[in-house]
Amino acid sequence: GKGTADLAFVPTAARKYTELSVFLDSEKDIIASIDSALTQEYADDIVRIILTGEYDGTVDSAAVAEKFSNRVFHLTVKDRTRSPRDIWDGLSEDTLKGSFLRIMRKKYLEAETDKDRDMAVMAVKYALAALENREEC
Repeated sequence: GKGTADLAFVPTAARKYTELSVFLDSEKDIIASIDSALTQEYADDIVRIILTGEYDGTVDSAAVAEKFSNRVFHLTVKDRTRSPRDIWDGLSEDTLKGSFLRIMRKKYLEAETDKDRDMAVMAVKYALAALENREEC
């Protein structure tokens, strides 16, 4: 209008680029996890699924992508999982990491509830990720 401007985003593309992060652990089934994440709303989209977390096994990204390829316009699967490890490994080291692990192990063993134990484990995982210059998923 005269002296004013009214702007609004108007999507014109039929397809969107979508990136979905699917967290896996050794107790979760890959197929079921992806199935629940890949809903009907992505049917016309170009989707990249990134598998994260600690998974005890191998992931065949091409086979997974092929299995779900009929659910979306185009699908790629990236495996960024890592093998599970013992978070208390390094407990006896004479380092900052070892000292931290001993303190947290004591808190873990003295925790009165499952919630407190879970929080101690999560704190250890995030601290180890920070010490190792990586991200915790």
